[in-house]
Order: sequence, then C-alpha cells, then structure tokens
Amino acid sequence: EAEIQARPTTELTLSLGLGYTDSEYKDVPVGLPYRNGNQLPLSPEWTVNAAAEYVVPLDTMGDLSLRGEWIYTGDQFFQATNFPAERQGGYSLFNFRVTWSNADDTVSVAGYVQNAFDE
Repeated sequence: EAEIQARPTTELTLSLGLGYTDSEYKDVPVGLPYRNGNQLPLSPEWTVNAAAEYVVPLDTMGDLSLRGEWIYTGDQFFQATNFPAERQGGYSLFNFRVTWSNADDTVSVAGYVQNAFDE
C-alpha cells in the first residue's frame, strides 16, 4: 500500500492511495472445490482512491468544506472456486460531502452523497 497527501494551499488538500494484494491459494489438497492459484474471495488485486477537499473560510461564520472522493475496487470473486459467474468486475464509486463548521469549531453540520452515480 502507498498513500500520499499534498496541501498545495492552506484551503486545498489532495490525497491519493494505491493498494495491491497478491492473494491466492497455495498447496490446496486434492478433492477440494478450489485449486492452487485461485484468488481469495473478496480480495481485489488493485484498489485506488483519490480525494480533494477545499475549505472556504466564511470569516465569523466558520468554514465550509467541500470534499469529493473516487474509490476504485478491482475485479474480485465471491467464492474460493473462482467460477466466472462468481466474479465481479472492477468498479468505481464517487462520494461527495459538504460540511459547515462554526468559527470556534464546536459545531458542524454535514451533508453527503455516497455512491453518487449508483454503481
């Protein structure tokens, strides 16, 4: 796994994450319904995420934070047998969030949309 975060300005934060998993069955005894080399269930080889957050200062009214996220999950199987019908292809999710915080940061109100494009 690798993660990086950058703050090009005091208002803008960018982040990026990358994950790689090499999961497979090895030394499987004969007679089991799965075999050597099969991918472990629910273990995508690749995952990627990226986010951008921008904070708009509102002077005495507090701050308004706008955040967008992209999350990618690679191909995965639901069972150890790795039958094609049990495979889900890679997919992307997009999430959005708006948060208002008061000036002394004691109160915040947020609204968000997860899986904005119904993937």
